[in-house]
Amino acid sequence: MPSIMQGSGRKYRYIAWTAAILLLLLWELAAHLVEREILIPRISRIIEEACRLLVSPEMLASIGITLGRIFLSFFLCLIMTLIVGIPAGLWKPVEMAF
Repeated sequence: MPSIMQGSGRKYRYIAWTAAILLLLLWELAAHLVEREILIPRISRIIEEACRLLVSPEMLASIGITLGRIFLSFFLCLIMTLIVGIPAGLWKPVEMAF
């Protein structure tokens, strides 16, 4: 049975992409009108800087350190959860304490 909303997903996706592109164009236009990059940087300048940062060794090292901290935190939480969760699942008094 066809839905009343069938095909509306495509329409909303089109509207979202159009709005995003218009916003970026307005941003670029405002940056050219203001001519002070400290207030409104150009989108093209932001993309250039992002590309430069993505290939820099410092950025790659920072990303590696951040991912390492995320995984370490995850495993520490996993260990703490197991230490508390297994006894709480096996013994009612421990479960009642938490």
